[in-house]
Amino acid sequence: MSKEKILNRYKDIVLGDNYKNEKLFVNDVETEERLISTMYDFLSREVDLYKEGIEFLKEYWGLENVARIIFDYENDTNGDFHQAFHTEKGLYDWLYDMLKKNN
Repeated sequence: MSKEKILNRYKDIVLGDNYKNEKLFVNDVETEERLISTMYDFLSREVDLYKEGIEFLKEYWGLENVARIIFDYENDTNGDFHQAFHTEKGLYDWLYDMLKKNN
C-alpha cells in the first residue's frame, strides 16, 4: 500500500497521547524530523502510543526503519540512546519490546 493511502487511512485516528493528554495523529510522525521527536518522547516515556499508533508505525515506516532513523540520528548527534544500545539491532530489539508492551 502506498504511503499516501496509509496516511489517508489513519488521518483521523488517534495514534497516542502525551503527558499533557494531547492526542497524537499522523501529522506528528509523518516526516523523519517529527518521527524522531515523537519517538524520543516515546522512548523517554513522555508519549504513549496506542495499538493504532504502533500499527501505523509498522505500516508507514517499518520498525526496522524507525530504529535505523533513530540510530543514524543518534550517531550524528552522539545521543544517549546510541550510547545505551551501541548497535541499530540493539535499539530495534528494545524498541520492539517497548512497542509490544504498549500494545
